[in-house]
Amino acid sequence: MSAPVIPRVRKPGFRFQGLPRRWLGGRLDTHVVNAANLIFPAGEQFFCRSIRAHLDRVGPELRRRAAALIGQEARHGLEHEGFFAALEEQGLELESWLERYQALAYGRIEPAFSPEVRLATTAALEHFTACLARLVFEEGLVDDADPRARRLLYWHAAEEIEHRDVAFDLLQAVDPRYRTRLAGFGLGVLLLNGFLLSGSWHLIRQEARLIGWRRVAAEALRELADPGPRRSLPRVIPAALAFLRPGFHPEEGPGREAAARYLAGEDWRVAA
Repeated sequence: MSAPVIPRVRKPGFRFQGLPRRWLGGRLDTHVVNAANLIFPAGEQFFCRSIRAHLDRVGPELRRRAAALIGQEARHGLEHEGFFAALEEQGLELESWLERYQALAYGRIEPAFSPEVRLATTAALEHFTACLARLVFEEGLVDDADPRARRLLYWHAAEEIEHRDVAFDLLQAVDPRYRTRLAGFGLGVLLLNGFLLSGSWHLIRQEARLIGWRRVAAEALRELADPGPRRSLPRVIPAALAFLRPGFHPEEGPGREAAARYLAGEDWRVAA
């Protein structure tokens, strides 16, 4: 295994003014990824809290890597919050869903679990996002996106790969029990999929008020029949399940070279 990478905090300052309403293929794909954007900022804050709670329990090298991860996650949240304004500019209402999501996820569910399970959930979700990030580079998962949004997603994907092992290494240092890892995986699957479905539904209902359910359904069926770059998404499932293998470590997966090349380039530095 290669030497651990120290994540680097980057500040691209993306701008999204004038983003088209369908910026990623059709309405279904666009709103599923819009929903992920709604989840990210508060989710990144949860990751930061979960990691920060254990920094005094590990040595200086891992503490340095974890502190850098916190810096990256905080920046991800800020950049994705900037995306909210573009969605509201399109006439989408976000606030009611964001209030419900944050009250349930972080007001009720988060306090119900131990700090160790919250860290395991963070490690699992970091693994899920790294698996998706690999598809961004290997399969062009979002290559048909509007350039403004594509830069955000490529930059985020590259940094997810860059720091993909940090939360897991922290978990192994403070609570290496398999049952803790299993609990974090289960909670992560439920929360991510539940809130992704809920957020997508909130946005798609607003489309239906404008164009009618019949047209929304017809367009969604066309997208499902011809998913384009998203046809590679089923590959995420076996990659995500690798987290449950007793000898698993995130660094065993490919993708680091492609992410490093992207971050060394200029694309993410273009803010408009």
